[in-house]
Amino acid sequence: MDPLDDSDDTVLREHFAALRTETLSRARPAGALAARRAYANRHRRRLLVTAAAATVLVVLGATGGYLLEDRPATHQDVTAAHTSTATPADRVGQGAGPTRGPTAAESVPVVTPPAPSSPAGGPVPPGFRVESITFISPNVSWVLGYAPCLSERPWSECPAVLHSRDGGRTWVGGPAPGDAAFTGDIRFANSHDGWIVARAPLLAEDPGGVSGVLYATHDGGTTWHTVTSVPAAATVEAASGRVWVATGPHSGDSHTLWSAATGSDSFSKVAEPAGTGLVLHGDHVYAYGEGNDLLAVDDGTVSRRSLPCAEGYQAGSVLAAADDLSLAVVCAGPPDGSQSAKQGFTSTDGGVTWTPMAGAPDPAGSVTSLASTRDAVFLAGQEMPVRVSRDGGQTWSVALKPDGPDGFSYVGFTDADHGIALTYQSSTVIYLTSDAGRTWKPHRFD
Repeated sequence: MDPLDDSDDTVLREHFAALRTETLSRARPAGALAARRAYANRHRRRLLVTAAAATVLVVLGATGGYLLEDRPATHQDVTAAHTSTATPADRVGQGAGPTRGPTAAESVPVVTPPAPSSPAGGPVPPGFRVESITFISPNVSWVLGYAPCLSERPWSECPAVLHSRDGGRTWVGGPAPGDAAFTGDIRFANSHDGWIVARAPLLAEDPGGVSGVLYATHDGGTTWHTVTSVPAAATVEAASGRVWVATGPHSGDSHTLWSAATGSDSFSKVAEPAGTGLVLHGDHVYAYGEGNDLLAVDDGTVSRRSLPCAEGYQAGSVLAAADDLSLAVVCAGPPDGSQSAKQGFTSTDGGVTWTPMAGAPDPAGSVTSLASTRDAVFLAGQEMPVRVSRDGGQTWSVALKPDGPDGFSYVGFTDADHGIALTYQSSTVIYLTSDAGRTWKPHRFD
């Protein structure tokens, strides 16, 4: 080898070595990696989470979905994230039920422990529990719930909102309004306009708790803000380009029904008194509560009608609509231990007249929700399975058994085939059906 070539190689190696040292020192100063690791360890210990949860925090900080940083308490615009009841654009119903247990010939779906979901586009907060869910189509849905706060706060649970575009198989975290977790409902009318009612704090002693607050979004849940034109909201539903809110008795104007265009926050008073139970289908709105009072709104015209519940069966009634004028109601008597006698009725003229169902739902459990489709009626309740009648209430059978003794708080259908069921206590699992309630598949959030 030529000595001159060898000398050149030596000079080049020394030059590039010096250049690499200088480049690394500028890109990552000495001790930076060690300092970063020390900071990360201190941060993990402060949050009392595992290394896996810390990884979730990094993702959350990048994508949103759950509140990671402390901020001043506010009920106005929410652009950073904190983090019963399927409602399509035209609500199909709320629940279903039977009078007898299944015979040996009847097939009852067996619920096996589901595998955890693995959201494709964002995080689900660790420990997330479901409070309410809404569907605008068989594929697109939002769920309201809560989870342990990931930063130090005066309360332990924070509200959370998740979004799914694949029928509830995977979920993505998004912003949630409010400070401390609350009980309530979430509803969307379309991909842009949605509402959350915060009925009461999850824990009464939480300093950040709210009651009767209505939140709205008009950008698909990217931001939320407080609606101030409605006092003490109790329930919210949306259909056919309008949103309807029923207020509670502590609002100053008793039970009042309010309405607005889905893209607006300017609510107008429709009628009072009105119950806090709301059922919507198309342009028809039905409001009911304790007693037999039934308020019907048809294309803006308000009329007063009555439910057919017998004396003593009026406090536990649940109503559902299969179409604009086809209604079903189940009336429940006073509880007797873990049982409550039940009566069922149907109407084909929007509640003007009623026909008794030939069979009575099983007395076991206390009813909480009713759903009605063109082919079936579903009943859910505390300490009872989801029950179904496919012959107009003549006979009832078990559609879905609960995983434990608590039963179900909600059953509802987006259309005749696609439905949702939520367990009575806030849970990490939801149950979905795509075959008109004949089989149900559990989906977990943990």
